[in-house]
Amino acid sequence: MSITVESLRKSFGAHSALDGISFEVPKNAFFCVVGPSGCGKSTLLRAIAGLESPDEGRIALDGRTVCDGHTDIPSEERQVGVVFQSYALWPHLSVARNVSFPYEAKGTGRAKALRLASEHLETVALSDYADRRPDALSGGQRQRVALARCLAGDTRTILMDEPLANLDPHLRHTMEGELRAFHDRSGVTTLFITHDQREAMALADIMAVMENGRFLQLGTPQDIYDRPANARVARFIGRGAIVGADVSGREARILGQTVPVEGAGGHMVFVRPRNVTPDPDGARMTIRTISYRGGHWEAVAFDTEAQIEVMLDLPYSAHVGDEIGLRFTGGWVLPA
Repeated sequence: MSITVESLRKSFGAHSALDGISFEVPKNAFFCVVGPSGCGKSTLLRAIAGLESPDEGRIALDGRTVCDGHTDIPSEERQVGVVFQSYALWPHLSVARNVSFPYEAKGTGRAKALRLASEHLETVALSDYADRRPDALSGGQRQRVALARCLAGDTRTILMDEPLANLDPHLRHTMEGELRAFHDRSGVTTLFITHDQREAMALADIMAVMENGRFLQLGTPQDIYDRPANARVARFIGRGAIVGADVSGREARILGQTVPVEGAGGHMVFVRPRNVTPDPDGARMTIRTISYRGGHWEAVAFDTEAQIEVMLDLPYSAHVGDEIGLRFTGGWVLPA
């Protein structure tokens, strides 16, 4: 289903969790909302699921209004499934019974419910685990059971609230691929909430950066990474530094260098590590911090006189306090 949200507001006392958010997610899209803890991500998900009543605004699923000032359709009638961090599986039931439960709850006979459940277990590649109980599964397998159970509820939209947060880094990386493959196979619309920008960029067709109950920017991962709408988005997504510059057309002057830039309308240039390269004839800067990241070193260099700090990746080791020559090869002019 498509998801439409119009002017959604929700407050808890003096705190505004949702501050007039509006957006639309097309059918079958994988939509990620990324932002720091407390920015309103989970409140947004719960409002769409029908687990939280907004103070104002409208929510529509596939064009059907499920919540506004006059309507509030119960969660169980919205055809949405929610996957939380805990997965919420019944420990005393087998995998097959966990997945068949939504059918049985609607009055379907157990034998037929189990047959239907087997189709969803095949979708998540767990047919061989149907007779096991959740405690005999890995974290990633339990998550796939939770996804299969969502499908068994005739779910057309799946809402995921930090579903990978409790997994170790290696398994998280593996599950990213599995979640994307599940989304593509099942044909659902997915809304995925996370504080991990890398996770969001790996999964999303469309993503939004959220802060203080509002979307700062909405677009494709590449658009947001390459063309941040403002300084807050630039600082939150990826690594980079904001430097003051004299901008004229498609060029900017940074530390005496003429640098090609994209964007217009401001005098602050966002420089990614890819836009900074070592050059003995470049601007002299001092290494402030350096960390080995496997195959390369992440460094921060500083110009005391101009009070400019940049981030860069070095193919060789260096030491704090070393002087280095740097050349700027590009940047993005932040809108005024």
